[in-house]
Amino acid sequence: MKKSVFLFTGILYVVLSLTMQAQTKTEINFYKGTWNAAFDGPQGTVKMVIGFEHTGEKTVATLKDEAGKELYKVVKTEIKENKATIIFIGSQGSEVDLVMTKKDDDHANCNIMGMYSAVAERKK
Repeated sequence: MKKSVFLFTGILYVVLSLTMQAQTKTEINFYKGTWNAAFDGPQGTVKMVIGFEHTGEKTVATLKDEAGKELYKVVKTEIKENKATIIFIGSQGSEVDLVMTKKDDDHANCNIMGMYSAVAERKK
């Protein structure tokens, strides 16, 4: 009896750990790739290409212009549930947050510092 309870518990742990990993991969896979976004700010419209790469255990974001030149240096990227948060160094030298929230399969709502909004579209 003890062996069957121990075996059942072990199988349950394996199934739960696989399920949790599958959810994380799904979240990362949604954002993976490049996205086009245009933010209307105080100095006009800023168009950017937001990129996500996942290598090993780390997800890295990039913020570039349409020509592929880095616009801002990203210092932290975090993906949880249906939300990706990118912390980058803004034009005035301070940390700024960009939050992307899943809208549908090819679109995400974006917000910079809770002030500037845009809809990002997956680049195909």
